[in-house]
Amino acid sequence: VTEVLACAPVRVKGLPIGILEAINPRAGQFAAEQIELLQGIAGLAGTAISHAQLFKETQEARQRYASLFEDSIDPILITDLSGEITDANLKAEEFLGIDCDDLVGRQIRDLHSVDTGDHQPEPGELQPGTSAFYTGRTSPIQGNSRPIEAHVQRLSIGEDDFIQWLFRDISERLELAELRTDLTSMVFHDLRSPLGNIISSLEVMQSSLPEGDEALESVLAIASRSSRRASRLVESLLDVDRLESNRAVLTKEQASISALIAEAVEEVHPTAEAKGQMLRMNLPKGLPLVEIDVDMIRRVLINLLDNAVKYTRGGGEIVISATSLPDEVCVSVKDSGEGISQEDQERIFDKFTRLDGESRRKGLGLGLAFCRLAVAAHGGRIWVESETGEGSTFSFSLPV
Repeated sequence: VTEVLACAPVRVKGLPIGILEAINPRAGQFAAEQIELLQGIAGLAGTAISHAQLFKETQEARQRYASLFEDSIDPILITDLSGEITDANLKAEEFLGIDCDDLVGRQIRDLHSVDTGDHQPEPGELQPGTSAFYTGRTSPIQGNSRPIEAHVQRLSIGEDDFIQWLFRDISERLELAELRTDLTSMVFHDLRSPLGNIISSLEVMQSSLPEGDEALESVLAIASRSSRRASRLVESLLDVDRLESNRAVLTKEQASISALIAEAVEEVHPTAEAKGQMLRMNLPKGLPLVEIDVDMIRRVLINLLDNAVKYTRGGGEIVISATSLPDEVCVSVKDSGEGISQEDQERIFDKFTRLDGESRRKGLGLGLAFCRLAVAAHGGRIWVESETGEGSTFSFSLPV
């Protein structure tokens, strides 16, 4: 008896993974419907294998997530798309003081509140793979309310969609921030009076110096500049606190921005000269007067120039310019330093921010934060344009 062989490829996701064979022990040929049946069986086999692989991958993903879920050091709650809690890890039970069985079925919004100004997304608002972030406080269900940072994410495993709510206790962070604020405020308030005395004493000494003693004049000039710089730092810190809490009182008057720029350049010029830098002004004639707090805007200009001097190499050039626009005056300080990456440009004006890198100078990170707040208090805006290796241009505008 002659065997007749028929074959059909078994495919998974369009790729052949094997051959299905049919052997007819009788002489003759397979009928067309038999070949079609064989191909159908091969297709079903491929589908079954594909589903088995998908089921295995889904189970493995569920097991990995379950392991991460239970072992997390942060409280994690799982809800459906309506916000009803379906599961919670051990850390969530401990953090909230509620057993998982009692948590299941509650609405997530009943367990915490959202800080003013932040937005808690509705579970149904989140798209698959998207996340949200906000701060708030846990509800005092067990008589204990804690500040939290909430991270919300919509996840999909297989065909199931759910919302993961991760709560992070930020009590220590807020306590440290408050302690830092209190300490810096105390220190700088205590520095304000002795610094004023030092500056006054140096001015008296300079006025009573014998003529012709250049060495002593130079030493006193350095001491005077340094003490004024320390005084500006103190004032800036105090002003940052007042401006952030809307307690700053601006003493505005009509003033010439050109004159203020000249004063700022005169203040910073000795430092730039010591580094071999060229400090140049590019001011058009006829700039309009602006209504400003003169001392505050003077410190903005000095801070921007100090910043340019700090980050420009020896022998570089710094240019301060001003332009008059229909409704505002714009001032720019261009340096020839290393430049600022796009990522750093987003946070450079934040308080206590210092850029990373070996060549970055140390400091409190208050100068640019003060500039932002001071300019905003005058109804203006401030920004930076920069490319790494090409220098930076800090600009701010003031309404006229």
